[in-house]
This record gives sequence, structure tokens and C-alpha cells, in this order.
Amino acid sequence: MTTSVYVSYSWSADKETPIVDLLGESCRGYGLDFRRDIERIKYGDLIRSFMDEIGSAGNIIPVFSRKYFESEYCMYELLQVWKNGSFHSRIHPINLGEIRLDDEDFQFSLIDYWEGKTKSLREKLYGRDPGNTRRLQERNTRYAEIYASINDLVDFVSNMNILPLESLQQQNFLALINRIQPNTPETGAKLRWNRKPDVEFLHTIRDKIREVLDKRDNLRDTLHSKCRDTLGQGDPLENLCKAEPTIAINDVLRPAIKTCLGALAVNAEEYKSTWEAAKSILGWLSLFAVSPEWVNQQEVNQLKSIGFDIVVKTSCGVEIVSSRFRQIPPGFHAEPGKSDVHGKDEIWFPLESGWDENFTLDKILLEIWNRVFPKDTRITLSADEIDNLNSTLKFRERNKDNHYYIPVSEGENCRLNDPEFCKKLLDKLPAITIIHLRATGGQATLQVEDEFDFMTVIREFLNIPHQRLQ
Repeated sequence: MTTSVYVSYSWSADKETPIVDLLGESCRGYGLDFRRDIERIKYGDLIRSFMDEIGSAGNIIPVFSRKYFESEYCMYELLQVWKNGSFHSRIHPINLGEIRLDDEDFQFSLIDYWEGKTKSLREKLYGRDPGNTRRLQERNTRYAEIYASINDLVDFVSNMNILPLESLQQQNFLALINRIQPNTPETGAKLRWNRKPDVEFLHTIRDKIREVLDKRDNLRDTLHSKCRDTLGQGDPLENLCKAEPTIAINDVLRPAIKTCLGALAVNAEEYKSTWEAAKSILGWLSLFAVSPEWVNQQEVNQLKSIGFDIVVKTSCGVEIVSSRFRQIPPGFHAEPGKSDVHGKDEIWFPLESGWDENFTLDKILLEIWNRVFPKDTRITLSADEIDNLNSTLKFRERNKDNHYYIPVSEGENCRLNDPEFCKKLLDKLPAITIIHLRATGGQATLQVEDEFDFMTVIREFLNIPHQRLQ
């Protein structure tokens, strides 16, 4: 059964909404049912009903800021949680860092604030007919209740060990998730790959595209013009990155690069450098096609599975998804006249199901060696050579040079669909990645309308120079 978690935060705090956005992505990525007011309350629904729902929920994430503690709605929610018992085990707080909960001056300022609110409304109500001000009388009762409880509430949460926001973000809120759902990896557990939070990597993608464009004025100006024509006003780069990837590549980047290349001689050095810049932008843009929820889920799975388990239909999709998780640009390879787009580090070869297990294992190791060291082929590998291969794979991975992987289709009759065999391979070569592909079912991996359309757009883009020579 999916665990539900509610978030309680102040709408008026500028810093809280983006943090809640990131928190929601992480929670959903870890398989939690993340419940947020703006997503759950439909037009015409009663807000108080959702607030009462929070008060009785099993898991609540309050996002503390000064505005949170000065908000009638937020304090109503927190008080309902307090009244319903098991307060400590049900709340999983985040502190934005602008307040020190244990600071006496801060606590006194809240006492003064709610005392003032209570007195002010009471004075306005004095002498008025209670029958005509019933709802305001109820509000004054709530103010008085908050005033009477605020010191106890803040003192209690100040005694909880709340990690700094920066630390929580760096680990993708894993410590907080772990408290809600203890079967996620331990905070101190060693992850297989060293990655920055995926949300941070999305900003890196934008920076990489901007770096490429800043070195090529003509391409930047042409691309920006096409962005405005196709995607409307606003920051051209932001609009490009937020657009559906098929549209961003086919309707904006493709015509922009064709315009730029059309003004250059094919054998000119500027033609070559402009084309390399365009391919770089293509690769970075394609990474926006991967579901952030899927990426976040893999940060859990990488500790307990033998490889990725993804729902894709094409080799192009495999390359994009694997590159997004490894946080490197994809290495697309498309040959003119062929229908598929592959990753340059994809290792695929037929494996006869009748082969002896040890023979199959040796065959795979040799194939990987010959791909990594194409000018130094072997017919057998010694233990030292396997160590050398592992070291090379790790080095290239760490330096974002390559990400070698073996894709295995669902239902394929080969030993790589046997978990025990995969474990034996990874015991010998832990630096390789095995990716199991599923055509349907499971968590969606790519967020494009049609994966074959998307692959076609990328394939035809990569063939632009060939098309021009025809």
C-alpha cells in the first residue's frame, strides 16, 4: 500500500513554494503519495476539509518559516496535528533556515504576534451582536488557541533534530524520506554512483546549453529568434528547455541549425564547429525527455538492484535515460540509411542461450574489453586484465567520458535475464551497467507523446549534413 504524506506550508513565503516543488518530486520519486493543497483542492472545494485531513494524517511535512508561524491556516493545521496525538512520530519538519526555533527572542516575538492578533480582533468584536459576528468570534477563538499553544509547539519542535535545508537537498531529502518510509536506503549508505540531486542537474543542463551558445553568436541569435517565433515571449533558453522535447528539437533547434549551416560551406571549419555545437545542444535537450520521478526512484533502486529497469521501446530511449541518470550528454550514433539511433557506449551482441555459463561470462568480458580497448584486442582475459578493465571503466565514468552499458530486452532468451548470472557478471565487473528493458508496465520513463516520433526527430537531425550533400 502506498504511503501518503501531506505538506503544510505558507503560500505567502516566496522561498517555500519552490522547496515544496522539489520535495514533491523527491517524494513521488521514492514512491510516496505526495498530497499538496493546490493539487488536491479543486475549484469550489472547502479548504477547511483539506486542513482537517492534514490534521489527522499519518505523515505531515511542515515547512517552517516565520511566515508559517504567523499564518492562521498553517497554525490551524499544526494545532490539529498536535491535538490528534503522536505529534512527534507524525511530523517530519523542514526548516528553511531563516529562523532559529530555539531562540528565545524568536519565541517571544511569536507570543507577542499572536497576543496582538487576539487582542486586536477581540477589541473589534467588543459590543457587537454575537449573532452577526459568529464566524469572526470563531476566528478569535482560534487566535486565542494559537496564542495559548504557540510556545509549547515551537519549544517541542525546537528539540527535534532537523537537518539543514541544504543538507536535505544535497541528499534528495533522503533522511526525511527515510523517517517516513524506513525501507529506503540508509542516509549514510554508499551509493553506487556519485550524483548531484537531479533537480540541480537540470540547472546544469541549462548552463551547458548556454555555454555552447555563448561561443557561437550566430547560432545563439538564430535559435533565440526561432524560440520567440515558435514558443512565444520570455527567456528563449528557458522556454526551449521547458518545451516538449520533440517540439524543442524539431520545431526550434532543427530549423535554426539548418539556417546557420545553409550559410556556410560544407568544408569550412566554421561549418564543422557549428554542427558540433548543434549536436551538443541536441544531446542536452534530449535529457529533458526523462521523467524526474523515474530518476529519483533510481536513487533508491541503485542500492538494491543489479541495474536499471526502464520502460522504453528504442535504443535511442535507452541512451537518453542512461545518460540522464549518469548526468552526462548522450553519445548518439546514427548511420545514414539505417532506422535506429544507438548510444556509442552501448554494448550489444547475440548470446546463445545454450552456451555454458562460464563460457558466456568470458564472452561478455571479452566483448567489453574489445569495445573499451579496440586497438588492443584479446582472446582471453587474465585476472589482472579484468582489474585493468574495471579501473578504466570507473575512470571514464568518474570523468564523464563514457558510460558503458548492456541493454537486455524483456523476454529475451539469454542468461542476462537471469538475476543470478547478472550478479556473477557484476562481481567480476562491477563498473558495468545492465539495463533491463520493458516495453510496457511499470513507472513511465520517458515523458514524450511518442517515443518512435522522438527517435525519428533525433535520427533525422543527426543526418542533416548527409541530407545536405544528397
